[in-house]
Amino acid sequence: MPLYVRAGSIIPMYRDLKKHVDPTAPIDLMVYPGTDATFRLYEDDGLTTRYEQGEWAETTITWDNQRRKLKIAPRTGGLGLKAKRPMRTKIVQRRGE
Repeated sequence: MPLYVRAGSIIPMYRDLKKHVDPTAPIDLMVYPGTDATFRLYEDDGLTTRYEQGEWAETTITWDNQRRKLKIAPRTGGLGLKAKRPMRTKIVQRRGE
C-alpha cells in the first residue's frame, strides 16, 4: 500500500507504543527530504494535566534540505527532563531517487 508523505515532513515514531509516555524511550525520526522543514516534538508526562501548569517539554527539529543536515535542538520547557532521549534518524528517499 503506498504511503503519501509531503516533502519536508519529519515524523516521529515510537518503537514500542507501550512506552510512548516514557521520556527516555527511543524515537525514530523519519525525514522525507525535498524541502526545508521544522518540527516541534511536544512532550508531557502523558498521565496527568500538569501540562496546564507548565510541566511539558518541546524539542525543535530542523531539516536543512540543501545541506542534507538534521539539527535537534536541546529540550526546552518546564517538565524538568534530565535524561536524554535516544533518537534514530532515517532519511527516506522517494521512489526513483
